[in-house]
Amino acid sequence: MIHLWRFFLSTFRDNKAPLAITYFLVALEMSGALCFPYLIGQAINGMFISSYWPLALFLVVKIAWIIVANIRLRYDTRTYSGIYFDSITKYLQRQSASDDLSRKSAHSNLIKEIIVFMEYDFIHIATAVFDIVGSLFILYFYNLKIVAICLLVLVPVWFISKKYGKNMLSLERSKNDESEKQVDIIKENDEPAVNAHYRKLQNFEIKISNNIAWNFAVMEVLAIAVITAALFFSKVYGDTKIAAGDLIAIYFYIAKFTTALDTLPYLLHKVYALDDITRRFEATELE
Repeated sequence: MIHLWRFFLSTFRDNKAPLAITYFLVALEMSGALCFPYLIGQAINGMFISSYWPLALFLVVKIAWIIVANIRLRYDTRTYSGIYFDSITKYLQRQSASDDLSRKSAHSNLIKEIIVFMEYDFIHIATAVFDIVGSLFILYFYNLKIVAICLLVLVPVWFISKKYGKNMLSLERSKNDESEKQVDIIKENDEPAVNAHYRKLQNFEIKISNNIAWNFAVMEVLAIAVITAALFFSKVYGDTKIAAGDLIAIYFYIAKFTTALDTLPYLLHKVYALDDITRRFEATELE
């Protein structure tokens, strides 16, 4: 992933202020979302004793979160569209008129994929990691056995994600190799060659989709196992019964943890795919 990391560092150096602001807003947004299950649980517990301050606190935090999320979404569009404009113009200015048109076209589209990854998928990766660590931290104060169950499931998830990522990297490289030929094949206007080209791209998409579906099924089975075991152990704290609101909060934190795990293999696939794209750009620069 060194190629992608190098591209990120270069982009961040060129856009320090706007990216620092958007990442700060993302951090606020993630922190607010992580508090919701606890605040909802406390609000429910408060209702049983006719205390409405926890509910009021939840509403205040929720409204603040909505405001921050709205500002961040608006700001992101301006930030990343500007980064895309700068990146694509710099890339095209470095190319000569005699350079391969098919490759230039493919690389221009791939630049867009990288910027989209930075705007959306990178945020999803950060959110997934934050949710995993944050959920485990808060669950520690509810029930240590639940944390142990969640940590145990990380072992198979790591091996599954690693294998899945390698398979997807191979498929993405082959698909990108074929995509770089697209303009030249279309220019030749050879119907059998055009059909063969798009058939290959279709086959790559089918294989990628099959891998995603298989990974989804495996991760969902693991999620069911974690939720079932965790809720069983959260039934009581030793000899002390759990309050209804706390049980609901525990469920939401377990769900947040498993949802984050579900997204990790997919996001790892995106990281590997983008790393291949940035590798191609670096190779082009050296030619």
